[in-house]
Amino acid sequence: MYAFDHQQSDLPREIVAGDSVCLTFRSSQALSGWLPTLYINGASRLQVTGTTTNDAFLITIPASKSANLLPGAYGYTLSIAQNDERLTIAQGILTVAENPATAVPKLVHVERMVRCIDDVIAGRITDDVQSFAIAGKNLTSIPILELHQLRAVYAKELYALKYGPGSIRHQVSLRFEPVGGR
Repeated sequence: MYAFDHQQSDLPREIVAGDSVCLTFRSSQALSGWLPTLYINGASRLQVTGTTTNDAFLITIPASKSANLLPGAYGYTLSIAQNDERLTIAQGILTVAENPATAVPKLVHVERMVRCIDDVIAGRITDDVQSFAIAGKNLTSIPILELHQLRAVYAKELYALKYGPGSIRHQVSLRFEPVGGR
């Protein structure tokens, strides 16, 4: 059995779907004959086989392959193989960010949701029915209080997207008194 001395890797904690990613895993040992394979598993899967130099394993994830990864958290495993032997030399978690070429901008989505909820609330004001039956099927709509709560969540997110995550709306209270006392 071969013991692999893994010294350093440059695997980032986050990659962007649709980007090319070049990875290097270094070793102090001679690596001749060993072939590296990177497995990325989560909402989607990716397997990439790399190459070997004298002191490192090189793996390149082409943009065309990373483009198919869905956003989210993924586990990764780097294994090396030679003949009938396989060794796992690195494991961890990385995050895949949305592919900017195909993603619906978050601002557009959040604005659309606020408008949709506003339309539903406006329609409910004139026809406040929370459940009804058609042809023996019962349908229930979202209670108006939940719609207002959902709208507040989206409105807060919309404000943060437009003005920055650290920005906070401040409520100012004013009190007017007559000039010269009471």
